[in-house]
Amino acid sequence: SVFAAGDNSIQVTNAQGGETYKIYKMLDVDVNPDKTAYSYTLPADSPWKNFFTGSGAAYVEIKNVDGTDYVTWKESGASDYEAFGKAAAAYAATTAGVTEAVSAQTPAADGSITFDGLDSGYYLITSTNGTLSMVETTPLKTQATVNEKNPNPTIDKKVKEDGALRTENSAQIGDTVEFEVKIDMKKGA
Repeated sequence: SVFAAGDNSIQVTNAQGGETYKIYKMLDVDVNPDKTAYSYTLPADSPWKNFFTGSGAAYVEIKNVDGTDYVTWKESGASDYEAFGKAAAAYAATTAGVTEAVSAQTPAADGSITFDGLDSGYYLITSTNGTLSMVETTPLKTQATVNEKNPNPTIDKKVKEDGALRTENSAQIGDTVEFEVKIDMKKGA
C-alpha cells in the first residue's frame, strides 16, 4: 500500500459472509499540535485528485493554502452524501491508482470485520453487495464503527406441477417444466 500503517481501525459490524469489503483512503488529516482541530487534505500525488476536481467537485471545495490542498464540504443534505459516495465508489472501481484498495476482506460467515493499521484520514468502504460508507479517523478518534445495513437479496423459486406452484415436483427427462422465481432486491444491490 502507498499509505503507511497507523494506529487507527475501522470495524464493520454485521458484515455479510461471502461479500468482499474494500477500504480506500481518500484524504489525509492535518492535525494541529495540541490535537484540538483537524482538516482534510489532499496530497499532491493522490490518485483521488481528479475525483475531487471532477465529479466530486459538486460536493466539496478545494482551497490551496501554502501549497497544501484543504478539502471542505459544501452545504449538503443526506441525499448529496449518498450521491457523493456512489460517485466515489464508481471512481474507485475504474481509476488506475485507486482500484487497489488499502485493504480488502471477504468474511467466510456473517459477523464483524476490522480494518487495522490505518493512518488517520477519510475513508470510503465499499462491498460487493452495494454497501457504501464514508468514515473518518483522527488522532482523537482512532477507532470507528460502521454498521452494515444492506441485507442480501432473497430468492424464492417455485415450480409448476398440475397447474399449481410448489416447492418441488417430479419430472422426466424431456418434460417441459415451468418455474417462477421471485428476487427481492435490497437497497444497494
